[in-house]
Amino acid sequence: MDSKFAKQLLTETKNFLAKLPNLNDVISYGKKLKKIQILPYDLSYLDIYISEDIIVDKGACALLPDEFKHYICADTTADGNCLYNAVSYFLINENRLAVQLRLSTIIELMAYADKYLKLEVFEKDYSYSDQAFSEANYEKYQQEEYRNIAPYIVEIMRISNIGAWCSLGALYGLASVLERPIQSIYPPVKSSILRDYTRIIEPRQETYNVPIAILWSIAGINEKQSKELLLTNSYFKPNHFVGCYLKVFIFINYFYI
Repeated sequence: MDSKFAKQLLTETKNFLAKLPNLNDVISYGKKLKKIQILPYDLSYLDIYISEDIIVDKGACALLPDEFKHYICADTTADGNCLYNAVSYFLINENRLAVQLRLSTIIELMAYADKYLKLEVFEKDYSYSDQAFSEANYEKYQQEEYRNIAPYIVEIMRISNIGAWCSLGALYGLASVLERPIQSIYPPVKSSILRDYTRIIEPRQETYNVPIAILWSIAGINEKQSKELLLTNSYFKPNHFVGCYLKVFIFINYFYI
């Protein structure tokens, strides 16, 4: 599927969700779209090692916690689709699959909404954007077994927009689309809640066990600003995601560089 058709389906999906369908209809809609081949590429291979053609984001690198210093952050296009740009680059070394990845993530979160809503992370308020709560229709969605069904529906509808910032829940849907774990990395801030964003996100069904790493960052931040932010424990509000690649060690005469 090309990006033009994917954009059309995103618009149609957003319009469907705007009608506030019940949960069963949301699931049925998602499973119907699941039958369409959206991603035309083989997901079994991706490049997780840094290479010469990848531009390094030094400001993002400075935000990495000490335990993740074996990663190097890529300069990821900051056009609102950064999460999907980063993953697209892992797959095909360019951003061309960003729209299809966004659509696939939304369809996954719809088709298996009942399963995601029962996960502990989706019962936590911090997994959602402020907009999801402010626009949630609690009168329409009142099912005791699903604590956050109302903001969940709004969140999916919100991220149906091209360029919309994605919250933690999107990474769960994306991991399942890729059928592999995602290592979510959050800068070393004081907040225990935000530190909880650093976690391995397991897919609903795992086919590939090699994870990809994504850092929550700030677009355009430089190395000095990153160090000052962490040193002063200033309030950190991410607006960007970057892909993190493993460093390559070259062995020469039993020594590595």
